[in-house]
Parts: sequence; structure tokens; C-alpha cells
Amino acid sequence: MNIGKLDSDLRELAEKRTVLSGLGYEHVDYERMEEQLQDLDDEFQANYGEFIEEAFFGYS
Repeated sequence: MNIGKLDSDLRELAEKRTVLSGLGYEHVDYERMEEQLQDLDDEFQANYGEFIEEAFFGYS
């Protein structure tokens, strides 16, 4: 597990969430950014989900 990559990916997710939360639904880029965030969430879960579950909850 590359912890540096996990950290970088988690920071990217947090930054995108922060940007998206500052936009209103009517913003021209809202839907596009929301889809990008959903894709990043899915990718993060696929890459790190088992590791995080094991680290926090003791199971995979």
C-alpha cells in the first residue's frame, strides 16, 4: 500500500468536495463536477476500500 498515494487521492477528494459544496445547483459546472467527484469516489473505494475497512474496523 502506497500511503503517499492514498493521502494524495484523499486530499484530491476533499478538495473537490469543498469546491462542489461552494457551488449552487444552478451553477453551469455543477453537474459535471458532481459526476467527476462520483467517479473519484468510486475509484477511491475500489483502490482503498478494503484497506480502510481493515484499518478502521478490523475486517476486510
